[in-house]
Amino acid sequence: MPHRLPILLVAVCLAVTAGVVIGLAVVSANTKTADTTAAPPTFLTVPANKLNVGEVWETKNAQFLLPIMNSTNRPLEIQDFESSCDCGEITPRNVKLPPGGTATVTVTMNLLPRTNRQLGMARRQFGTAVKPILATGEKVEPLTIKGVAKSWVTLNYLHIHFGDANIAGQPAITRRVIATAYVPLDSISAATESDSLSVAVTKLPDATSINSC
Repeated sequence: MPHRLPILLVAVCLAVTAGVVIGLAVVSANTKTADTTAAPPTFLTVPANKLNVGEVWETKNAQFLLPIMNSTNRPLEIQDFESSCDCGEITPRNVKLPPGGTATVTVTMNLLPRTNRQLGMARRQFGTAVKPILATGEKVEPLTIKGVAKSWVTLNYLHIHFGDANIAGQPAITRRVIATAYVPLDSISAATESDSLSVAVTKLPDATSINSC
């Protein structure tokens, strides 16, 4: 009986020690996993005001200039670019950057398309991610262009359905489309081409309020 108590105490101490060792092993494993998910190093940088472009008028060929700087002490070559949408083009596609050097590429975007949720909105957010592809294969963070597109005019439809009809000898099928103008306009004219409808607007020459819409 006198020897049982020390033996129990030793067993408890061993159990506690083993628990500490196991806990340290778990913490070490978690730390190693977190390191593997770290963001790629920053090789290329662009001024913030060139990525967040603010408010711009919607147009089919909106152009944004990206001065891309090589923030390393070695030369880099961008072989090509990828983008998060097919709504525009990037030129030039191939860029060589000396250490600390800067080259400007032009991103052209079509800001006219909108979703059903953006129907009738005078202002709507847009954005696209431009990802440089380095010749070395090293991964870099995408360069995200974002801003707000301002509309001159909006329509109350994105798509107009005429249904099935026997055209011969039947009256023409009509649909009413409402256009809402957000700037002083001289005229609005509609035209159809194949299966699409386009609206052309002409602003007044003295429409100085266009800049404050």
